[in-house]
Amino acid sequence: MRGQTAVDLLLGLANMHPMSRPLRWGIMGTGNIADQFGEGVRDAKRSVITAVGSRKRHHAESFARKHSISTAY
Repeated sequence: MRGQTAVDLLLGLANMHPMSRPLRWGIMGTGNIADQFGEGVRDAKRSVITAVGSRKRHHAESFARKHSISTAY
């Protein structure tokens, strides 16, 4: 299938219709707007934040814990 990624194959998403796959987001920054976005994504049906990045790693790690994000940079 066109557009398959290694992640899709590992997660078993490769055979799903593209419109039923989750939207995976990455956030650069941990400020107020990012925090509000993170809260909004929590209520979204198809969205998940998979990574967050910040100039200071401890800010990214704190943000990741707060929003249940698996990867912090």
